[in-house]
Amino acid sequence: GVRARIRTPGGRTTPFRAVDDGSGAVLIQKAYPGTAFGPGSLADQHIILRLIDYGIFDRTYADFSPQQNALVNDVLSEIVQTTGDTSVSGIVERLHEVVPEIESSRLEVIARTEMTRFVNAARAEAWRDDEVNGEVWLYGWVGPKDHRTTEVCKRITQRMGNGVQFAEASAIVAQESQRGAQEREDNSWQYRGDWLAHHQCRHVLSRIRRVR
Repeated sequence: GVRARIRTPGGRTTPFRAVDDGSGAVLIQKAYPGTAFGPGSLADQHIILRLIDYGIFDRTYADFSPQQNALVNDVLSEIVQTTGDTSVSGIVERLHEVVPEIESSRLEVIARTEMTRFVNAARAEAWRDDEVNGEVWLYGWVGPKDHRTTEVCKRITQRMGNGVQFAEASAIVAQESQRGAQEREDNSWQYRGDWLAHHQCRHVLSRIRRVR
């Protein structure tokens, strides 16, 4: 998963890693010293803060008031910077505290979509840094293969095949995300370059092997 340090409200930096538990419930798990993800192996200390600065959670949700949008975005930003419960159910519970008037099912969609967006973007951001520093890898599109798998993700998986380089992977996801929106006649969807191919996407960018 993505390894990074996040700054807590008290000003300390704490190592975290972002992972997908395989069920689509995205978690941000604390990496304790002495494990494989201890401080000595952190790839980048600023990934999470960089994404927040980029506006990863600067979202506008359909039928939400400006205040509701702000509350939800603030909670999501807070969650990835603290040691709270980062399971989907935990995120929904926290969101429900600030917007109790919103149905839990809607909050669950937001939790799954936005945390998958965050994990994909954080992972890709760390890998982009590696590529800038001279590493070259092949990447694939990995996720569940079941009745919920969308045509968008099926096409991305097929096009990436046994692995493509970073720039091509980025282009494929962008193209198929927009193609899917057109097929669904969903004018509200706009791919943002954050590796989230569609709402509630369960697939993630994955490294396959290093070329150099």
